[in-house]
Amino acid sequence: MKPDWLFGAAFLLVGLGFFGSVGREPPWTWWLVWPGISFLIVAVAYLRVSSRPFGKRSDGARSAIATGLLLPYLALARTVWELQTRLWRESPWNAIGESLIVARRLRASEFPDRAAAILDLTAELCDPDRIRRHPGYRCLPILDANGIDPVVLVQSVLRIPPSSEGRILIHCANGHGRAALVSAAWLLAHGFAGSSADALGQLRAARPAIFLRRRQRWILDQAATILRRLEVYGDAVLRRLALCLGAAVAGREFETGILLLDAGSMIGPILKAGEHAGISGRFSAKVEDEFGTAIPVEWLASCEKDAGLSVREFLDACVPLLDADSANRLARRDCAGDHRR
Repeated sequence: MKPDWLFGAAFLLVGLGFFGSVGREPPWTWWLVWPGISFLIVAVAYLRVSSRPFGKRSDGARSAIATGLLLPYLALARTVWELQTRLWRESPWNAIGESLIVARRLRASEFPDRAAAILDLTAELCDPDRIRRHPGYRCLPILDANGIDPVVLVQSVLRIPPSSEGRILIHCANGHGRAALVSAAWLLAHGFAGSSADALGQLRAARPAIFLRRRQRWILDQAATILRRLEVYGDAVLRRLALCLGAAVAGREFETGILLLDAGSMIGPILKAGEHAGISGRFSAKVEDEFGTAIPVEWLASCEKDAGLSVREFLDACVPLLDADSANRLARRDCAGDHRR
């Protein structure tokens, strides 16, 4: 994705401003090195469009090193959040039908009943321990006012199916931008909305303050395009495998979506094409990252000789190759009662 120059430049200027004040009278100005470093790290995160510098792990906790380096910024973000949520009389969460809840970051006392799964999108904040201990808790850190690669977005929402045991709760800091983006994609992925406009309309009807920046709307439109092309595969597992195959053929994640192969295309010529040398290893690695197991490269190589095998047939044949342990992990991860990866 393209760098977020607006936020990146703003945080860069703030960080440089702190450094510019170091060494002046009074002597304590040397302490300004700390917030200077903190804001420069945040600037790098926005310029790279990556939440990794925030050090937030999959369990929703933050690494000690990231906490120490970013503490001045994190303290500011938490203070702003506290003021916003106490002064702005907006509901902490809103239900969208019987399957979804879009929310801001919740205090433990605000957590709704019968939430089957939680998707935490904040990079700058951490949920209360009680919420992070929920068996359906997942963390997908996204920079404030930003988004993620459309392919990653599609993969993420396909991993969280609707549940008969409760609603899926998706939240960011204030429940207006990141939560709206991912919730809209979730509605599209699981057939609750027919278009991006329809999904956003449902969300705004329940939570009027929802607003997407231009780059977030672009990401949603790209995700909608990917999902439309994946409809031919039907089953969610096959859709996820198709994404892995498309990424392997492309050799990288596309900024404008992903190279998806038509279900009827012949897999042999695709695998044998010179420009896609190494696709077998890349596909196997992406499947391992997505499902917890790798498709044997030897089996993939044998497919190169079978020019009559369609992409759909190829993907169907891949499914049984997920070993029993991986299949069990996948079932546990995707069932209503336990969404841990």
